[in-house]
Amino acid sequence: MSEYEQNIRESITLILGTKPGERQMLPDFGCRIHELMFTPNTTSTATLVAHHVQAALARWEPRIDVSKVDSWPDPGGTVRVAVHYTIRSTQQAQDVSVLLGS
Repeated sequence: MSEYEQNIRESITLILGTKPGERQMLPDFGCRIHELMFTPNTTSTATLVAHHVQAALARWEPRIDVSKVDSWPDPGGTVRVAVHYTIRSTQQAQDVSVLLGS
């Protein structure tokens, strides 16, 4: 994996791991999925997770196009989110999995 690809992967992880309002100088930065951490794991919740992830990455990570978002519960009340995306400059498909709520 190139340094450029790793930088994008780290950016995605940072965006998804940040709650809006956490950064003083950029209060809108982050992803609203944290609002859903204690909601039942239903199809509706999975749809909302996908929507929030796609919206956040479209706004904050212009180097990629998100093709698919999957989410499922992990033990201990955490949620795993898999983001499938294409790097715009190289048209290379990638994916990253992020554990939230740990």
